[in-house]
Amino acid sequence: MTSMIYLKSELVMVTADVARLLRDTCHFSRQRGLSDVHVERLADEMDRGSFIAGTQITFGVYPDKSMVILNGNHTLEAVAASGVPIALTFTYVPVKDDDDAGRIYAQFDIHRVRNWGDAYKAYGFNEELPAYWATPVGTALGIILGRFDSAINARDPLLKSRDIRSLIMRKYVKQSIDVMNMSEGASTANVKLFRRGGVLAVALETLRYQPSAASEFWRGMLLDDGLKNGDPRRTLLAFLRGRQTSTKQDRDLQSRGCALAWNAAFKGKTLTVLRPAYMIDIRIEGTPWVRDNYNPLAELTPVKKFMPAIASIPVDRPSFSSGMKVGVDGNSPLVLFSA
Repeated sequence: MTSMIYLKSELVMVTADVARLLRDTCHFSRQRGLSDVHVERLADEMDRGSFIAGTQITFGVYPDKSMVILNGNHTLEAVAASGVPIALTFTYVPVKDDDDAGRIYAQFDIHRVRNWGDAYKAYGFNEELPAYWATPVGTALGIILGRFDSAINARDPLLKSRDIRSLIMRKYVKQSIDVMNMSEGASTANVKLFRRGGVLAVALETLRYQPSAASEFWRGMLLDDGLKNGDPRRTLLAFLRGRQTSTKQDRDLQSRGCALAWNAAFKGKTLTVLRPAYMIDIRIEGTPWVRDNYNPLAELTPVKKFMPAIASIPVDRPSFSSGMKVGVDGNSPLVLFSA
């Protein structure tokens, strides 16, 4: 006969002080190290009011009523870092010992993760754009947010926030549909080149700020119908065909190559050779990218706000102790959330 396991859950408004206390006194010695980038991303979501209220924190409760955090360390650390009170669901799971706690801990975060494509579908983005285009466009928008610099993209936790990505996606719906439509009738090989993230990123920006000129430029490149030597579009095609790798650094070079070709065409100049390595900062004529330190995040990031207070019905709170001597006198155990 299977023994019953009694779980208890409650909704708790967690302040920075409580989060810090839990992290300091309920540490599970076998847990992995924290990711600073992940903590920063969650803290930013809390600052902007987009963090999901009611997110679960799971505690293992030992026979002596001491507790360890089995899931939710990053969330609690982010609450402590942001200083924003967050309503969280605390679930208390009885455990016999460290081995029992470790078994439960090991089962978290191994399930199927919702990838970017799943997120785009959830936003409704691919109701107007099929997944075949939604995914590369999403990659391109991430490149735009990262200012065409893979180094920035790697270290800025804000750029990994899906709600920020959803904001920029809404601004580029028209341009995203445009890049799909203008590919009709082009060769499969040219469409594959066009769908690269670094290429689409420049295409989306030029279509946003210079729609007529951009449509002519990109459509002409895709069709490749009698382009003459010296035409920036022909030079760009040759450049892209010669670059088959997909590293982030190569993606940066492809964006700069596209920008150089676009800039020449925008100014009515011929171009026979592309040397994107010499373009230190991205410059795209006819767009805000001609300004130093232009940052598209400035127009996307919502005004900082705090989570609204969430009312919860009083419940019988378990008198579980952290097992740590943290009283004012230094020798009495702290009882968490006792009524």
